[in-house]
Amino acid sequence: MEVNLYEAKTELSQLVERATVGEEIIIAEADKPVVRLIRIEAASRRVLGSAAFTVLCSDGWDSAPSDEELNALSIGTTAELLLDTLAILC
Repeated sequence: MEVNLYEAKTELSQLVERATVGEEIIIAEADKPVVRLIRIEAASRRVLGSAAFTVLCSDGWDSAPSDEELNALSIGTTAELLLDTLAILC
């Protein structure tokens, strides 16, 4: 169904009712289609925990790296890293 802008203003509630049952409403201005009024499909409900176990962490992922690991990355020792971090924050 196509209606002009003035008609859409005056009959908006009726047009919305028609769109909610599946009818597509085209609103035109100067005989040119401008807007399409359609029903929005309900969003699917998210299931809590649906992403469980999709990200697996290895043992020790939350422990501080050893000085050897930091040196291998050319970052420095843990103490140096902490001092650099404090210097940035202060």
